[in-house]
Amino acid sequence: MAKQTKVFKQELGDFKNVKPVLTPLHCFSCGTPVVLSENKVAICTSCGNENPIPDEYRELVASKKKHEQGLEQAKALLEKVSEPPNPLFLLWYNVSEIVFGTLGIILMIALYISGAAFFIALFMVYFIYYTIAPYIHINLIDVYGPGNVYALTFVALSVFLIFPLVLNAYVEDFVDLKKTLQASLSAHFPDSGKNDAKCRCCGASLELSPGAVCAVCSYCQAENILTLPEKWRKKLTGFANWHFKTIQEVFETESRFRKEIKENLRFWFYATIIAGGFFWLFGYFVSWVDNNPVSIPSWNSVSKNPREMVVTKDYESEGFPSIPYNTIVKSNGLSTNYWLAMDYNETFFFKSWGFPNDVAVFVFATTTFDEHKLSKELHWKSMPDSSWQISWKAPYKGLFNIYTKTYGKVEHPFTMKWWIENTDNK
Repeated sequence: MAKQTKVFKQELGDFKNVKPVLTPLHCFSCGTPVVLSENKVAICTSCGNENPIPDEYRELVASKKKHEQGLEQAKALLEKVSEPPNPLFLLWYNVSEIVFGTLGIILMIALYISGAAFFIALFMVYFIYYTIAPYIHINLIDVYGPGNVYALTFVALSVFLIFPLVLNAYVEDFVDLKKTLQASLSAHFPDSGKNDAKCRCCGASLELSPGAVCAVCSYCQAENILTLPEKWRKKLTGFANWHFKTIQEVFETESRFRKEIKENLRFWFYATIIAGGFFWLFGYFVSWVDNNPVSIPSWNSVSKNPREMVVTKDYESEGFPSIPYNTIVKSNGLSTNYWLAMDYNETFFFKSWGFPNDVAVFVFATTTFDEHKLSKELHWKSMPDSSWQISWKAPYKGLFNIYTKTYGKVEHPFTMKWWIENTDNK
């Protein structure tokens, strides 16, 4: 414990284990320790002998005196700092703590609500595409992928909603800049007309040459524009007049400000690209939240020719492979999940011969949310060729999940086949 205390004091600078540099000064006559002072001579209290005090001892005394003075000043400051604030300061502090603390909480809640509303709106985009799929005859999320759809949706909103605002601001800033610069450079024309132009800087009459675009004042050498249309010149009334000596200065100023104004367009463009990337990731995040832990295959992997009722890796462990299109195959059972790619108005047919068990078949959309997941049970029909058949018509172009539930263990192999017919051509 003592060692820890020593270390603690050393860290605080309150512990000094230092050997003295100077040895105590003794009387040269009797050897009695001499009382040090800033004087050059110290009189021994025992024998009265005068002992010269070396400079290093007198400096030590001076140093000690300064140290004591420093301690007194530190003590005064400590007393001042340790005093509590006056009642007015305390009242101010308490009120501000309550007010700003409450405002901080309100602001935090507002940000949370707005952030939550923002994410809810992003999820709503997902629902909207599933809602409109039967009306536009295509599920864009299925066919083009949730990431691409989200990214393109944001880019479209940015182009049609945000870009017009940015462009409008650019136009307004550019026009205002033009007005300001031209108002600053245009010569002043009294009501009597162009024949009596005045300098924009000093007000002196300008010497006008026929067909001149600008005139240089003979008094202040300022350059004045003469050719602005009268209607436009009247619109410049009230705009700030910046002081320019030459047209070159105006040109350089306009170039600099136009460059700054164009930065807003560049910022919009790059922000749209970056935000589009974020929305691309968010689209797949929403799909993952919706379908986890089942993976949805891509449209390209399911719609490729020849088509199949695709079994994803989630269900490959069941031992039942994907089923090829329009091909009679033998099997000892059905996988729990298959995936189909279908166009609008295509009808799916599945036929089985000799299936020894009862099996329920359902069709689902690629979402687990109840209002959009479709969830339709397909009913078997007995056919003249002693087979059993189910059929279902796609309400839009997209991916569909064929879910099967077999009752009991399949004891004997059976044969089956599936195909698609386009009912629009019939």
